Amino acid sequence: MWLRRAPALTVIALALAACGESGNYAEAPEEAAEEAAEEAAESAAAESASEAAHTVVEPINFKALIGFLPAAPSGWTAAEPEGSTTAMGDYKITTVRNSYRGAPSGSGSEPSVTAEITDGGFAEMVAAPFTMMSQFSSETTEGYQKGVTVEGQPGYEDWNEASKSSNLNVLVAKRFLIHLSGSGLEPEALREWLAGMKLDELEELAEEG
Repeated sequence: MWLRRAPALTVIALALAACGESGNYAEAPEEAAEEAAEEAAESAAAESASEAAHTVVEPINFKALIGFLPAAPSGWTAAEPEGSTTAMGDYKITTVRNSYRGAPSGSGSEPSVTAEITDGGFAEMVAAPFTMMSQFSSETTEGYQKGVTVEGQPGYEDWNEASKSSNLNVLVAKRFLIHLSGSGLEPEALREWLAGMKLDELEELAEEG
């Protein structure tokens, strides 16, 4: 779901920036704002396509990438990790995933976490949206959505108060997309899970590739 959110947020941010350069946003005509958003989206898409066309990097085999999934903490159980590599022309995408369950709380609810890592080989086309999202924030009575920076890496986090669920997405070294989804946990708990995923080693792999 976060991948579907990213383009919309990018367009909004770019549109606001464009309107800000030409005057007060509240006074800008609706048509001008829409036109600025469309132009910004087209420009970003063209730039991303141009970059992608010149760089192809072989993604890490899913059997090796599985080793970067977090281990189950004490009191938690992990399912069998899953992995796959999908090719389309010259481009390949490797994805690994695992789910974890904790001991039931006093209320009987069972916390859970899902961790996923995606290596598209060349992920710089999504680096710009992530960088912009790390500066975005929105808070309501239901929860919040905000950009974050974790260990120097840009990301995006959301929290739903009613369901006690959260998502944390981080782009490591402009290449590895990490998605953590938690239920029955505070958002801070996902930061602890992320800390156990050897981000420094992922950065080294990106530099080698």
